[in-house]
Amino acid sequence: MKNLLYLVLFGITFFTISCSDNDSEVAESASCNQVFFSSFENGEDFTSFEGFGYYRTDDVPASAGDSSLVVCGGCIGPHLYFDVGPFDENKELSLDFMARIEQYESSLSFYIVGSIDSGVHITVSDTLWTHYQPIETLLLPADEIARVEFFSGGLFALNTYYDLFTICDEL
Repeated sequence: MKNLLYLVLFGITFFTISCSDNDSEVAESASCNQVFFSSFENGEDFTSFEGFGYYRTDDVPASAGDSSLVVCGGCIGPHLYFDVGPFDENKELSLDFMARIEQYESSLSFYIVGSIDSGVHITVSDTLWTHYQPIETLLLPADEIARVEFFSGGLFALNTYYDLFTICDEL
């Protein structure tokens, strides 16, 4: 009888853990050393942004707050950008965010300002909220500045939605 009780408790524990809502990717990104994070909930989230093609909206992914960033533009970009750094020591930076488009494709670039031979470039092409966590990282030397540039559309104006935008230091 005692062994049966242990077996039942083990089964309940295993079932509870396997049905948990915790997503390992989300848990992993939450434990990173954040250099930048925004869920675009208020105007203060935009103080370091440059550009004119953006606004906030209430179209958000599940469990992401009340608002997200919309980048809108046409053929001349970038439509929005912001800088990160400089730091006193080298950083290995990675991106993690949610995004979606209305149609076609858009992109963002993450690179060292003044350097043309390094960077991470991501295409956003899904019309449903999608988690983007590229495996490429950007090695940012001490005293240098990294830039995130958002491009939305090309020949035609297009809206691209972003939320839970995180830059992590992997070092």
